[in-house]
Amino acid sequence: MRRVTLDGRTFSGRRAAIRAAGAAVGAPEAENLDALNDVLTSICEPTELTVEHAEAARDALGTAADELLRVLREAAEDNDRLTVAVREAPVSAMAAAVARGDVVRRGFDPARIPLYLGSGSCGALFDAFGLVGAGPLQTENAGTFQHADHYARGRWGLDYWLGLFRMAFSYGPPKQVRNYVQRLSLFTGRLETAFTAEGKRWRSSVGFDPERRDLMVLELEGPWDLVIAPCVDARGGYGERFTLGPAMARDGFAFRTGRSETSVRIRADGAAV
Repeated sequence: MRRVTLDGRTFSGRRAAIRAAGAAVGAPEAENLDALNDVLTSICEPTELTVEHAEAARDALGTAADELLRVLREAAEDNDRLTVAVREAPVSAMAAAVARGDVVRRGFDPARIPLYLGSGSCGALFDAFGLVGAGPLQTENAGTFQHADHYARGRWGLDYWLGLFRMAFSYGPPKQVRNYVQRLSLFTGRLETAFTAEGKRWRSSVGFDPERRDLMVLELEGPWDLVIAPCVDARGGYGERFTLGPAMARDGFAFRTGRSETSVRIRADGAAV
């Protein structure tokens, strides 16, 4: 029997992990999960594939690691000449205790209550696609990214947080969503979403810099175009409407409310507020 081992600590990215898995069974040309699945289900020589340190792979790749492990396991179910074993190092008692509160959703449902992710100074409700959208259970302002410095005073001295921007697919959301998983990790503070739709794959991962709390990092992998649109108005709790006039720039936009100015700068490596 041929025995091969993958070390999750060496995975530096999704494609690199797929190539490593393919190379382990003699097919380094496999560059996506479909190609890898074809290779694994075609193995004729009895093969035992062991994934060591799967927890390190999840730390590095998030839900992409879960997708890879799923393909490995399903290939083993389809090919009786392939066996797959996944091994994980014990996690700390604190990480294990916090992880009990993780939210894991399988099976796509756009009507689910959105999941909140924030840094203490800014944040938003993220929808089933892992984006900042307006779900059916949200209020008008809750479907936007918000910052504590961006607010307006309404009737009777009440302050209202105002929306900064929304996110949406340029040509409508993907259809026929399958292989869906969304995970909110309380210990790492990351929200990750992955699925396939229309024969294509999508993965999003969002989190905040632990030191620069105004820096949100959103990683996206998928063929669908996105729009990040500034909010131009908002509604208060007693029927007030606030008209917002963002000043547009090449790399983002800025709002002035009262004595504060809040800017959103969009970069290739994230969005800074």
